[in-house]
Amino acid sequence: MSAWLTLMHYGSQYYAAIEEAKTPDSEGAETITDSEKEYANSLNKVAAGLPVGNIRLSSEKVFSQIHANMGIIYGQYDEGNYDLSQGNGDLSNNADEALVAVNSIFSKAEQHSGFNVGKYYGDAENQTLRVVYNPKQTHEWAHFSKNTVAYTVDFFSHAFEISPQIKNTNQIWIWKELVSFIGLLGIFLLIFPASYYLLEIPFFKHLKLAKEQSSSIANALQTEKKHKEN
Repeated sequence: MSAWLTLMHYGSQYYAAIEEAKTPDSEGAETITDSEKEYANSLNKVAAGLPVGNIRLSSEKVFSQIHANMGIIYGQYDEGNYDLSQGNGDLSNNADEALVAVNSIFSKAEQHSGFNVGKYYGDAENQTLRVVYNPKQTHEWAHFSKNTVAYTVDFFSHAFEISPQIKNTNQIWIWKELVSFIGLLGIFLLIFPASYYLLEIPFFKHLKLAKEQSSSIANALQTEKKHKEN
């Protein structure tokens, strides 16, 4: 949700500055000057955003506050998908939430009656790029998905007009996750040897001595008890 709110926050500042520039007492009166447009652009700190999930927020009101290239990744098995207009997470049947995102860059006369998942609409240079991805996965799996990473690479390559584009198959994060898992196992294996050597340090050694003394006293008491019984 934070990605949506961030895009809306900075986009609304941009549009507020544009509306201010249209007032009769502004620098260019009702004509927006280059300096006024430059100032409005300076308020919009986000050039592109790719929220993962929360497509329920997609509405004309929300997109009226966004001025940035934007894509959406929404897993078909995302929790809460029953709340969407079609009652499930499959957006390929022209789901309203996805169609609103695509049509947000078109005038009423130019709006589409349908869209294609994964197809780019609009123009990145004018910050009107739109795309909707709908992989068959849960929201949680999006954080460990090669498809999601590939979509992310593709989107930002288009949004920032990177040339040549980065290959979306050149992914090395999987190895990072594997090495992190091995490191996690190492932490658990380190507990016992680390505890052993810590008890050899003078600061902690009294804990070990106290335990040994308690054991000696307990053994002595047990021995004395046996002698009395005999």
